[in-house]
Amino acid sequence: MSNCKTSILALIFILIFQFSVAEVRVPALFSDHMVLQHEMDIPVWGWADPGEKVIVKIGDSVAETIADRGGKWKVRIGPLKAGGPFEMVISGSNTIRITDILVGEVWVCSGQSNMAMEVRSCMNAEEVISSADFPEIRHFQVKRSKAAHPLENVAPVVNSKNSWLNTWEICEPTTVGHFSGTAYFFALNLYKNRNIPVGIIHASWGGTTAEAWTPRDTLAANQQLKDILVDWPVYNNDEEWLTQEYEKFVQEVEKARLEGRDDLLYFNQPSVLYNGIIAPVIPFGIRGVLWYQGESNAYRAYQYRDLFPAMITQWRKKWAQGDFPFLFVQLANYHFEPQVFPELREAQSMALSLPQTAMAVAIDIGDSTDIHPGNKQEVGRRLFLAAQKITYGEDIVSSGPQYKKIFIEGNRCWLLFEHVGDGIMAKGGGKLQGFTISGTNREFVEAEAIIDGEQVIVWSETIDQPVAVRYAWANHPVRCNLYNMADEKPNLPASPFRTDNWPGITSNRKLRVETYDSQAILDKLQSKELYSVSKDIVNGTKWTYRKRYRGNPFIAEHYWPTANLLYRGRSYSGYQINYDLYADDFILLYTENDHKKYLVLSKKYLESFSYTDTVSHKEHLYEYFKIPGTNSKELYEKVYDGKTSFIVRPGCDIGDDPSGSFPGEYIRSYEYFIQVEGKYFRVHSKKTLLNALSRNLPEVKKFIRKNRLKINRKHPENITPVLKYFDEISGVIT
Repeated sequence: MSNCKTSILALIFILIFQFSVAEVRVPALFSDHMVLQHEMDIPVWGWADPGEKVIVKIGDSVAETIADRGGKWKVRIGPLKAGGPFEMVISGSNTIRITDILVGEVWVCSGQSNMAMEVRSCMNAEEVISSADFPEIRHFQVKRSKAAHPLENVAPVVNSKNSWLNTWEICEPTTVGHFSGTAYFFALNLYKNRNIPVGIIHASWGGTTAEAWTPRDTLAANQQLKDILVDWPVYNNDEEWLTQEYEKFVQEVEKARLEGRDDLLYFNQPSVLYNGIIAPVIPFGIRGVLWYQGESNAYRAYQYRDLFPAMITQWRKKWAQGDFPFLFVQLANYHFEPQVFPELREAQSMALSLPQTAMAVAIDIGDSTDIHPGNKQEVGRRLFLAAQKITYGEDIVSSGPQYKKIFIEGNRCWLLFEHVGDGIMAKGGGKLQGFTISGTNREFVEAEAIIDGEQVIVWSETIDQPVAVRYAWANHPVRCNLYNMADEKPNLPASPFRTDNWPGITSNRKLRVETYDSQAILDKLQSKELYSVSKDIVNGTKWTYRKRYRGNPFIAEHYWPTANLLYRGRSYSGYQINYDLYADDFILLYTENDHKKYLVLSKKYLESFSYTDTVSHKEHLYEYFKIPGTNSKELYEKVYDGKTSFIVRPGCDIGDDPSGSFPGEYIRSYEYFIQVEGKYFRVHSKKTLLNALSRNLPEVKKFIRKNRLKINRKHPENITPVLKYFDEISGVIT
């Protein structure tokens, strides 16, 4: 009996021992059809039983190691020459065979939706897909995953429909459709140029911020970035769709807490995408990184100046491959408000101060109506030009002209550029366009520009003493045509730039203590916190959860424009303002000690404000005064100011909805006044206009008939040309 017990115990012990031995395992990246980086010692790693001997063999290269106490092991094997196919054999308590391995160039391709945009959504997709028979190009798309801490392996794929994720796919018409378009066209150029295999590790997620891709320790240790760890929920007010996504997330978190589950992670939470998507592929051997991201950080472009270089630096540190090439795409042209893309593009270009970086300019290949332009072929080509130069050492022109220096003499500005190639030119011929110029008042006007050798001379006859020049400085600049040349043909576009460093829309402006002290602020402005319920602010996408009412009577754009104020007899410039439709208050936004604050402007002291509409480039001037015969001071827009003047009093009402199904109806209203010889007249028709003008009526009537001008409430724009004509003839005809 005792022998039987002993045998049973021995059998149990053997079974326990057998099942406790950990099989040798490797991350999902090490699988059939993979591409390994040539000309370097390749890291290969995985897990096994502690103390277990692991041998890795590929071709003539062999490496071995012992798993540490935690069961982790890593070897370096190679360097390997480009080619294949090869087989890798990993031996321990078990044997893993990985087949059809190619050795060539490996690039990680990351970012947000423009990197995620698939080949099947790109320009000429059907033709591209049908001809995509390139078996030496391989694509590995990392499954999108959020994680609170860095993962050691990519997240498992549980849905069989997505079985192509986390696998190396061979490029052919049946697979290429879901490859990253930008990454594929880069790889295709690289493959055709160097005739070696190319591996793409695609790791992107649409709509994401750079801080989500940045390690937490990077943010925590940086004085300029650490507040992101606390303030990140506020950033979801930048765009309406983000606000809606975050509201859903908050509801899901509350539900999880009620059910006793752990808190969920938000896809734009700091570091969660680095942890879930990038960390699992480190330290796989790579040549470099392609990056296409920035749209989701555009409202915080000044912060991006620190964030983007910090992210690049930390990725390089974590990979431990030195300063590998980091190539990125500058944001393409796209029309929307507010005008924050120029500042983000500027922040991107500042990252070129890091070694082994290059930027593909896309200011000419965007789509004014689509933030996801289809021409990823040219994006991929321009990224490859950058790689040819900085990665593969080819003597080519890989960048368009980049601004270097300005010299000012009289009313002329001379601009010097780098990367001019065979010279600079206006693409398409004709005038050089896209330049604006400013004097000390910081008000930019369209400028004349000509090419003088490898320089550009910029001026405006309206500005005697220019101090600053800008080029293509808009979300969607039009007619910007400065290019360098190759063989006397247009080559690559100039990057947007400015010669000034004046605070922008996204800058962290401080109250100007050099102009007035804190007590003076209290004397001039009534200070209070803005309403806690965000929906009370109906104008401005950054601050609205539900945009039920678009615009207001005074500020036509749905954001906080930068304005010039006349307040209590003193001028203030460079502050953002908006109008609260509910409270009938003007709000000033500023930043103090890195925190946003709001001040309510007292109408008692507000005399005027002006701002420039960034769509039409029209300046709006509002003055606060009382017209004789009216009850009180009101804010009027001065539309025309000559011998006569034309002013408009805008107004609005929010009507209740009798059904109670929606908050109410927003109704605009306008009153029109003209001033003639110091007297004000309300006009709303041709008859009231002519009665107010009183003299030279035959000529005025003839002018109206000749130009077929309708004068009524639907066509107030026709009042201005009539007044201009009236002013012209008043001194001639009596």
